[in-house]
Amino acid sequence: MNRAQIEAMLDKLAANNLAFNAEAVHRAGEAHTQLVMTMLIVQAVASALEKVLEVLAEQHGDTLGPWFDKVEHAAINDAKDSIASDATGDEAALVGKGVHAVTEVFAAFRARMQLRMREVKDK
Repeated sequence: MNRAQIEAMLDKLAANNLAFNAEAVHRAGEAHTQLVMTMLIVQAVASALEKVLEVLAEQHGDTLGPWFDKVEHAAINDAKDSIASDATGDEAALVGKGVHAVTEVFAAFRARMQLRMREVKDK
């Protein structure tokens, strides 16, 4: 899968996600709209990250290895580095939650891949 195909897939995913979740945003009260939108964005980004990891895994023989560790390390460090030195405590806490979400995506993907690799080995 090339870059254009990945970008097209991510665009389609984002469009589907927005259409599906538009009703949820509409029902949320004014006070919760920003929170709901943020949650939906995180959900869409996490889903997109999973799709990118699936494509990369396929390109690496559906196995985990140094490639995965390198991508995970870079993504998590970049997310941590996004906390500016002048960020407020609340901003830093929110970015920390984002880093945690990224970490969870990688952990879940690693677990699925390890299970898949064991199942293939056991066959």
